[in-house]
Amino acid sequence: MSDDDPSQGAAEPSPRAFDLGVFAQDLVWTDVEGWGYPLADMSDGERSALQAWLRANSKHFYVQSLREALLETALTYFDEWVGPWSDPDTKLPDLIFLSDMQWLEGTALMQALRRV
Repeated sequence: MSDDDPSQGAAEPSPRAFDLGVFAQDLVWTDVEGWGYPLADMSDGERSALQAWLRANSKHFYVQSLREALLETALTYFDEWVGPWSDPDTKLPDLIFLSDMQWLEGTALMQALRRV
């Protein structure tokens, strides 16, 4: 892993190559090529560079995560005639009420990067 490029060469995040599941865990950073880097083994510089890169790309990751959450909610109600949005009991994903930075800073990955 490089202090200069935590993405390992990806100029921009790629939704096809990047596993958003990395944000839900707090042990390993996984780059776009699938290589895992234990957070505990990273230098302070690597962790700082990764946090900066994630913040710089937060809008992209947020939109992709929001898309997945909304799609999952819609698919849950796919067979219903009225659809999920007309049902008052339908719970929208909490993610929809957050900014990209609020979402990113609240992920398990970012919390772990700050505490390691």
